[in-house]
Amino acid sequence: MALSEKDRRGYTIIGVIVVVLVALLIASQQFKPAKRDAMGCLLGEAPSNTVILLDQSEGVSKQTSREIERRVLKFVTEEVATDGRVSLYALSDGSSNALLPLYEGCKPPSSGNDITNSDKAIKARFDRQFLDKLRSALTRNYKDSTTSPIAQAISDLSVSQDLRAGANNLIIFSDLMENSPALNMYNCSAGQGPIKTYRSNNAGAIERPSFSNVSVFVHII
Repeated sequence: MALSEKDRRGYTIIGVIVVVLVALLIASQQFKPAKRDAMGCLLGEAPSNTVILLDQSEGVSKQTSREIERRVLKFVTEEVATDGRVSLYALSDGSSNALLPLYEGCKPPSSGNDITNSDKAIKARFDRQFLDKLRSALTRNYKDSTTSPIAQAISDLSVSQDLRAGANNLIIFSDLMENSPALNMYNCSAGQGPIKTYRSNNAGAIERPSFSNVSVFVHII
């Protein structure tokens, strides 16, 4: 039995509605926000890790602090991929026993699709949830400490999960002068003796420091 003109029109309308519904379903899945943890990071391994290590144990001038802030913010803005994890550590008398991050989070998108969100809103969220928090941690007042365990901090970070992504960055701001019970470079006249002692004291470490897939950037301050 041949379909009437009215029936054909009805089936055409139904077909169009089905296509539109399927397109809306696909679009909703595509633009659905990905699940993130409390630090704003995607669930699972981050695409990259960036660790910033500040050695301000003896205090630094205001202009040096401003330059550190400028370099760090420039790096994370231009070099760190979206959803890359960023961690900030600072040396202190307690960091030998408890090296804990002062800031830890993932870089959110700084631009996006105007269909789902305005570019201005995305940029404001990027500043509020990421840059402002990182800037606050960078510019906080650090108390002078009696020790500067920079070598131990680098060793600890090198074997931590902070530098175990597919791509990693380690950014160091320090004079690289170790001052700890294991090694005091400020009072040594020759480097080989104290360094040999330091290596001997750490000979029993379960895992030796190594840098695999890590780009290291050193800024002498």
